[in-house]
Amino acid sequence: MAKKILHKPRDYQIEAFKYAYLKKRCVCVLPTGTGKTLIGLLWATRLLQEKKAKRILILEPTRYLVEQIASYYRKIGKIDAQPIHGGFPRHHRKKMWNSKVVIATPEVTLSDLTERELERIDAIIIDECHHTTGQDAYAKLVNKIKAEYRLGLSAYIPPSRRQEIEKFIGDIMFWSWNDPRIRQYVPEWIGEVYEAPLNPHEESILKRLETVYNIVEDKYRSTVRLAIRFFVRDGALALSESLEKRGRMYNLLDGTLLEKLKHARPAHKLPALRRILSDHEEFEKAIVFIDRVSLAFYISEKLSEWGYRNIVLCGKSRRERSVRDILAEAVRPETKIIVSTSAGEEGIDLPTADLLVIWSNIVSTLRFIQRHGRLLRKSGKKLKFVAYIVTPETPDIDSLIDAIFFARRADVDVPLEEDALKALIKKSIKARVIELLEARPLPAEWIADALNISLSEAKRHLTFLVKNGDIIYFYTHLGKTYVARQSFHLILEEYDDYFDPKITESIADVSLKLGRRKRKISGAFSEVLTKVKNLAATKAISQMVISVQVFDPELKAYHLVTIKYNYLIDTPLLAELVVRNSFSYAERKVGLI
Repeated sequence: MAKKILHKPRDYQIEAFKYAYLKKRCVCVLPTGTGKTLIGLLWATRLLQEKKAKRILILEPTRYLVEQIASYYRKIGKIDAQPIHGGFPRHHRKKMWNSKVVIATPEVTLSDLTERELERIDAIIIDECHHTTGQDAYAKLVNKIKAEYRLGLSAYIPPSRRQEIEKFIGDIMFWSWNDPRIRQYVPEWIGEVYEAPLNPHEESILKRLETVYNIVEDKYRSTVRLAIRFFVRDGALALSESLEKRGRMYNLLDGTLLEKLKHARPAHKLPALRRILSDHEEFEKAIVFIDRVSLAFYISEKLSEWGYRNIVLCGKSRRERSVRDILAEAVRPETKIIVSTSAGEEGIDLPTADLLVIWSNIVSTLRFIQRHGRLLRKSGKKLKFVAYIVTPETPDIDSLIDAIFFARRADVDVPLEEDALKALIKKSIKARVIELLEARPLPAEWIADALNISLSEAKRHLTFLVKNGDIIYFYTHLGKTYVARQSFHLILEEYDDYFDPKITESIADVSLKLGRRKRKISGAFSEVLTKVKNLAATKAISQMVISVQVFDPELKAYHLVTIKYNYLIDTPLLAELVVRNSFSYAERKVGLI
């Protein structure tokens, strides 16, 4: 076993790794959440250690998975894994391919490497290998690579694809989610993310919308922002419908956009939906949640063309039949898919589904939970899935991230792996917020201006990032001033006066949260500082509320200022800065400094 690997493998992971190593060519199928990535890492490490492979290629279906798996290999396996995807300029990618272990998307691999270069690959790991069929880039690539060692990993192999996958990769071995060794690691339902990128023409439409947003008066920005949301969330058909009403949105966008929208795909998320249904071909009942009624009927037509019997459930004004008739048809086994607008989220008892598809990502916690209620119902032992379709590098991703965040705050767990969530954040507006705060501390208002977003939207992103541990804040004359956690020293360089209290007679009462425990500390500045630093050296502080009583030498009285720091304080240095900031800010707030 590899000595460098930091995680101790579970017995079934060792079993799968040994099976794969001895077989040379095989596919290991285990449920999501059971640690397939570690199996691949063990396999790759052994091949490198025993010099049976000099170059290993790991294929991932999306950019964010490429980054996520590369980070895992570097952190857990101490392997210098090189991520390669379309986000890197082509001329930069050329040198990257010289690495011993490369993690890449199949599309960029086909684009960058010649057949001779592909022949130099000794071993290949095909993650999500259920894609390795038909005309998919996975299939084209695996057919060209001559690697002796091949390992496929997947949570599910549709029966219709098994023969082709065994031909390309190797024998399939299944580890059941009912296996008692595995069952404890598998949730009742599993979340998956499918990307639906815009094509170049659609990207030009988005850029046009963003340009208009930047130049219109503030009072009209919310309308343009709504147009952007319609487009990236639901597609060109949804935005066209809104513009055709000839209202304020049409006037702000001067009508020229309608012509461009005619040349865009009506629903850019449609290929992702088809892939979801194909990946889960054994589903019994699926519900697709879409916000727009016109889009719901459009999708229904496409589903019928693909051979899926389906029914649309929408509001009263667009219903052609009674709810009773619709629900009677919905529960029939032959009705495979229910396409539902918000009418299906509450008040109507939809059938239980084993596959839920979220087309329209919404921030509303209530609606998010109501949608998932269709999966959370207990119904036998079958594993259930929810698939989120997102438009990468647009506000659509932020809507999904925020919805998950607020649902978790409401104690509704969404079984989406944390690494996957972090990878999503890297493709969202939140990543741009972090970039800003890595360069300079800023208040919420300045962040909103810099990113051309509303103040309420900026505050929503900041709340998430503070809770997620990416950023922290201190108090200055600008109010809450945010900074990236890893760059918090920048706040001292720019606002050093707010960390240097002057009035020695001031005292404070400090309430601290240490996980579920609470503790109180009181005293003068030096006493509080010492106690809090000592505490932070041994335990992480999850919240600190400091009530500073600032001494007024003229009045011989105290002014009370209460300040709250609602983030993880896990080092003595950070604890010291918080205490210094609270006393210093309080002095300035009451006007004594």
